[in-house]
Amino acid sequence: TPELLLTYWQNVLTNPILSNTVLLLTILLFWQLISVVFTYCQIFIIEKRFGFNTTPFVVFIQDLIKKISLFLILSLPMVLVSCWFLIHSTLW
Repeated sequence: TPELLLTYWQNVLTNPILSNTVLLLTILLFWQLISVVFTYCQIFIIEKRFGFNTTPFVVFIQDLIKKISLFLILSLPMVLVSCWFLIHSTLW
C-alpha cells in the first residue's frame, strides 16, 4: 500500500521532498511494470496467434528500456517540483 511505501521511504530518506518523490516514482514505475505484462501478452500472444506480430523480442526490450528512461527523464523534474510546492506551500 502507499502508506507502507511512504513509511519505508521516510525512514530511508530523511528529506521529505526526496521521500515523496521516490514514493511517487515507485508507484509510477510499478504501474509501468504492470502495463508491460499486458503489452507483452498483446504483442507476443494475441498478435502472434493471428499472425500480426512482426516485433522481435530484442526490439521489445530495447523499446521498454527507452520508454522507462524517457519516463524517468521527463517525470523526475516535474515530480520534484510538485513535491517541493506541496511541502513549501502555505495554502495547504
